[in-house]
Amino acid sequence: MKNMTGREILHYTITKKLGEGGMGIVYLAMDRKLKREVAIKFLPRLIAADVDERRRFEIEAQAA
Repeated sequence: MKNMTGREILHYTITKKLGEGGMGIVYLAMDRKLKREVAIKFLPRLIAADVDERRRFEIEAQAA
């Protein structure tokens, strides 16, 4: 996955990469609607395409 820093997606501006691991890459972003910083995780395509892996990601996100 290419670097997303500086890109705008919906109402988020990606500001910097925070880290990466087996479940994806995490970026710091500015939520322009809420005017606050948020973390956004991008999943690798193979994980995003797998129903069980997406469910595992949803559980992880709810715990955060």
